[in-house]
Amino acid sequence: MEERIKNIAEMKYLYLFNNESRAAQYGIGTYIRQMISCLKREDVYLLNIVNIDSADKELQEEYNDGIRYINIPAIHGIYRYSERYYKNIAFLLFQYIEEEAECIFHFNYIHHLLLAKRLKQRFRNSKIIVTIHYFNWCSTLQGSISYFCSILWKDVKERNSFEANIFKEWLRDKELLQSVDRIICLSEVTKKLLVEYYDIVDSRISLIYNGLQDEAQILSKEEIFLKKKQMYFRSNEQIILFVGRLDVVKGIDFLLEAFREVLNQISNVRLLIVGDGEYEEILKRCTGLWGKVTFTGKVSKSTLYEFYQIADIGVMPSFHEQCSYVGIEMLMHGIPLIGTSAIGLGEMILRELCIDLEEKDDMVIFPVDKLSTLMINMLVASSKEKYALIERQRYKERYSLDVMSESVLECYENL
Repeated sequence: MEERIKNIAEMKYLYLFNNESRAAQYGIGTYIRQMISCLKREDVYLLNIVNIDSADKELQEEYNDGIRYINIPAIHGIYRYSERYYKNIAFLLFQYIEEEAECIFHFNYIHHLLLAKRLKQRFRNSKIIVTIHYFNWCSTLQGSISYFCSILWKDVKERNSFEANIFKEWLRDKELLQSVDRIICLSEVTKKLLVEYYDIVDSRISLIYNGLQDEAQILSKEEIFLKKKQMYFRSNEQIILFVGRLDVVKGIDFLLEAFREVLNQISNVRLLIVGDGEYEEILKRCTGLWGKVTFTGKVSKSTLYEFYQIADIGVMPSFHEQCSYVGIEMLMHGIPLIGTSAIGLGEMILRELCIDLEEKDDMVIFPVDKLSTLMINMLVASSKEKYALIERQRYKERYSLDVMSESVLECYENL
């Protein structure tokens, strides 16, 4: 018992910050869950999860499976995410943090670094780390790095109000990122952006790809045949799978356009679209495709994994990703994955299955013909099984939870 108490006294306190937002329901929420899985394996850190803007009406502290959860409700009457907003959150947190403890504060949203500054001032022995899951400008500009650069280089009088807001946010992010001890990025492209445009020293950046626990159940051809029948798909029908929000940045419009060309050459094929969003405009684009496109809405994880089991190819026509969990899940299930060269995503796609996006006059051009050609070639190819093995191996070597866990722990140890 005394040895156990001594071990706890020697352990570091790790505070992992989350935010109750749409991002927390998707990629960042998955990241937090995988981080918890990583850290529960090691008896090194006392793990605390801080949920900002929680649905609770009052600040709540609770314990579950050895982890402390601190749920901070939204603070009303104060401009959200302002200095004053985070000053109030910091005041609430102070009473839950050991004064002399050696702490690591791990953030997952850049704007939360306003809170990090307050914590660093109070807890001098602490270390601040942040994972870059996205830059707002990437989504706003549909991943156009050239447009982003042109905004930075323009004279202040040349920027319109839209560009001025992006520039202002970049200045804020740059200052905040330069104040932390370590930055985790999820792609080589992001690392390059941090060095070239945010003036971050290379030695302060760790490239750690997202990882997932291997939960794939690979089916035989006979089992796939039966599974399709059970799910009321035609057994001879090939399935193109898209998983994601129905947002413009996900490239769903171009996928539907490319799918029309696929149907001109291959009849026994279905496009399965899994995810929620604004359906009205998307459905208008499906005129003439009604019998060949299936929308499922948002589904449970178990149902999603059943779709992975029967998919022939996966498609990610996004303009912006970082290290997509959907992409990792497809690789984990051995699905040949067609995707774009968008920030982060291009690193996940085999070169021969990658669609190069073109930037022209501050716009990103999507080559729809290249997407349709790749889908057709893959559907008629006799090498799908070879690609399935390749994709599965790539998951094991780069995107498994074991690989991620080892890298994260090494990052913490070197702070």
